Amino acid sequence: MAYKGKHLKMASISDIHLGHSNTPTVDVIARLRETFRDCDETGELDIIWLAGDIFDKLLFFPDNNVHELQLWINDFLRMCSKRDIVVRVLEGTPSHDRGQGKHFVTINSLGGHNVDLKYVDTLSIEYIKRFDINVLYVPDEWDHDPNVTWESVCGLLQQHGLDKVDYAIMHGQFEYHLPEHLKLPSHESKRYLSIVKRYIFIGHIHLTSIVERILTAGSFDRICHNEEGPKGHFRVQVSDDGKHDKITFVENKQATKYITINCMEVSIEGVWERLAEYKEYPANSHFRLQCTKDSEIRHSMSEVKERYPLFHWKLKITAQETDGQTATTGLVDKFVATEISPGNICALVQEKLNAQELDSRVLQRTMLLLDKVI
Repeated sequence: MAYKGKHLKMASISDIHLGHSNTPTVDVIARLRETFRDCDETGELDIIWLAGDIFDKLLFFPDNNVHELQLWINDFLRMCSKRDIVVRVLEGTPSHDRGQGKHFVTINSLGGHNVDLKYVDTLSIEYIKRFDINVLYVPDEWDHDPNVTWESVCGLLQQHGLDKVDYAIMHGQFEYHLPEHLKLPSHESKRYLSIVKRYIFIGHIHLTSIVERILTAGSFDRICHNEEGPKGHFRVQVSDDGKHDKITFVENKQATKYITINCMEVSIEGVWERLAEYKEYPANSHFRLQCTKDSEIRHSMSEVKERYPLFHWKLKITAQETDGQTATTGLVDKFVATEISPGNICALVQEKLNAQELDSRVLQRTMLLLDKVI
């Protein structure tokens, strides 16, 4: 499987969520430009997999984010053309990507970049001749029943005369991605490991993990609380015999900060001392103050915002500890009337849910179910 006398090198990135209402797209794009700089290190890559959820929601031309992301796509593809890097863009969750991955194809054509590029929105197998590899693509929600999707995968293998593919690029979840108490439709990891020789790159789950040969890069940046772990993407160097592969997680160290500060049973003076510890954090960092309904800081939020105007602030009201446990009673947010329509209801609900103390995997599945009934 050697390519031009060297090991095959690839990068896998997913869940960028351009256009999200919390984390500015212009900031995320600046970090994408740094991640895939036009340099020799990036030029060593043979292929870049974009494994879904590049976009967060449906975007429209008047949106400034559209202008920014189109400029980035154009520059990204120009770099890939110059460095002879293959690009594959997988459709992610329908409520996020909404077919907007076609922007890559259009800009590749209009810009005359001639990148070896494909946007994949169907369950399919591709033979990439230059690398002599077969690749399985599984978009998110191909069928509501993962068992039906698996049957289709088996049918594809038979059609292509294959027992196994070399790689799988997926968007969705395996059974181990979910908490044990959450029983939701999921792909079975053993099934896919049995038909993939090398690696499975999967997007959708925002937490980074490696389980056997399944690489979940997680989200590239942070878009809500409860995602305090490292953000970034994977780079993999594959050896001919598979015994000397090198897997590297490249951290996005500039990812937006989402910090929860525990102000429970802390005096107002103590709260100010804790806040001072974060005064040098980057602009647009998001802070959530956890306190009781009787806490003094609850009535001092205007002063907090005056002292730290470059940050985003909110309260998380939590009941007093009882037998070592706490109970969230709600969040204090300023009410602003918002017009609700079929086009924005998913984004509005997600924005509110992001403020809750929810497991990110539960949040993602909730949004999928909501999208199906809208």
